[in-house]
Amino acid sequence: MKTLKCEAADCVYNTDQSCSANMILISNTASETFCDTYTKENTFAAASVIPANTEFGGELGSHVPRISCNVTQCIFNKSFNCRAHSVNIDDPHDSVLCSCLTYRPK
Repeated sequence: MKTLKCEAADCVYNTDQSCSANMILISNTASETFCDTYTKENTFAAASVIPANTEFGGELGSHVPRISCNVTQCIFNKSFNCRAHSVNIDDPHDSVLCSCLTYRPK
């Protein structure tokens, strides 16, 4: 079973280090890879999430969100789908970005 550990305690989707979002998006800047779905509590703005054909999560009853990944340089990215067995999202730094600690460059 795939696992996701989220250390972003102040994220609206975080419940006991689990993510309640149906899908998360991993993106990157020139210097880091991060969870683009992170939404700080008390700043939640309703947004529609478009389902993606992803590999991570999606097992019936797993309560693990699907992960769509824009980081094409990651070894776990296969056609914008995360194929890692487990994913770890870090606590936010600068109150803005939560790093994807699972990222490994190709």
